Amino acid sequence: WEPALAALESHIAAKLIDKPTGERQRAVLETAIAIDKADRAPDEALRLARQAVSRAPDLVPATVVAARILSRRGDVRKAAKLIEAAWARQRHPELAEAYLDLRIGDSNADRLDKAQTLAHIAPHDPESHMIVARAALDAREYETARRALSPLVAEGERPSDRACLIMAELEDAEFCDQGQVREWLARSARAPRDPIWIADGVASK
Repeated sequence: WEPALAALESHIAAKLIDKPTGERQRAVLETAIAIDKADRAPDEALRLARQAVSRAPDLVPATVVAARILSRRGDVRKAAKLIEAAWARQRHPELAEAYLDLRIGDSNADRLDKAQTLAHIAPHDPESHMIVARAALDAREYETARRALSPLVAEGERPSDRACLIMAELEDAEFCDQGQVREWLARSARAPRDPIWIADGVASK
């Protein structure tokens, strides 16, 4: 990654790449180096990840690696603030996953509280509803899960495939209603797909 970054710098210096593109590509390479160094050189990895976030605030992997390093250091509050700021810009499942995993040993009830905190930043976004529903299901708070999903599965709505799959799991966990499970699974097969993020031909939900 370092030679790639050096090559990029030379291209930028020669004005072969415009400034916004160069900054974005710098951020991507800095993030790749940070991920590679996260375990063996966490200080350097954190510096690079923070630098990448400053260059490209919407670059989710940069935020995630920075937050995870901060969390391992015990700076959970700083890590949470970093993810919350990113969540305000865009709701990405990897941000939610990293947020719920910030403190090792949290109970499912604790994780549900955190999901609700994060969802409060963008309360009307479908991703916010789904992270609360997923966490509530894990905590066996089935009524909370249903309330979270209700705007997505209400009459006249077209829930996404992931919302349908969470509903199928909820029907199974709460009532063991295999008829409803099959119905929701069938709906998921023809439901609109959830957004995906693509980089270098690799797709990620």
